[in-house]
Amino acid sequence: MFRSLVGASACAACLAPLPHSAPPVQPPPPVAIRTMSFQQLTESEQTAIVARALSPLLDAIADVEGGSQSLNAANRGRAGDTPGGCFSVLGRNCTDMTVGEVIQAQRWSIFAVGAYQFVPCTLKSLIAKSGFNAARRFDKVTQQELAVLNIKYMRPQVWAYVLGEPVSAYRAALEMAKEWASVGHPSDNRSYYAGGRGGNKAKISTSFVSQTLRDVRGTLSRPQVIR
Repeated sequence: MFRSLVGASACAACLAPLPHSAPPVQPPPPVAIRTMSFQQLTESEQTAIVARALSPLLDAIADVEGGSQSLNAANRGRAGDTPGGCFSVLGRNCTDMTVGEVIQAQRWSIFAVGAYQFVPCTLKSLIAKSGFNAARRFDKVTQQELAVLNIKYMRPQVWAYVLGEPVSAYRAALEMAKEWASVGHPSDNRSYYAGGRGGNKAKISTSFVSQTLRDVRGTLSRPQVIR
């Protein structure tokens, strides 16, 4: 009798379902990391790195140049003539459009556009020279990268300075003041375009511009990690 009970118990134990165990968690695949000098990177990679490094300065310029509409700012040929920005003219925000669509709209409806007030000939030229993807949405990242390309192609001395080439800090700051009226002239902090050089002080101090450019100049001299 004793053996019978033991046997039955053992049999029941054999038939009991095994406890469920979750499959082992697989580690995520490793992220490919490249370490390269700045000069070895593609233009697209260079532009993205410089845009991130210059973002405090680019944000300051956007706040002044773009005004209350910022990324969606627009005019039809005269500053302040379109307080409602892109939406008031096109029925949609520029940030909801691609770069190509913005360029098309500049043919008929709007002139300067976005946080950095790109005029038609400049925007078309930047796309043609760089091969920038015109299918990208005209959002903050895109506008910042286009502003960097604007510096590279329209103000090459600034680009040379941030790359560590023998260009003076004064010259780099002066070129920035020539590009954006909101940036102060390095000699007296007034806008380069203040009538007769006697106008009001610019909204963005030349010391801030120079310090940001100097910081970026040091950053780009180091190896760049690309993920």
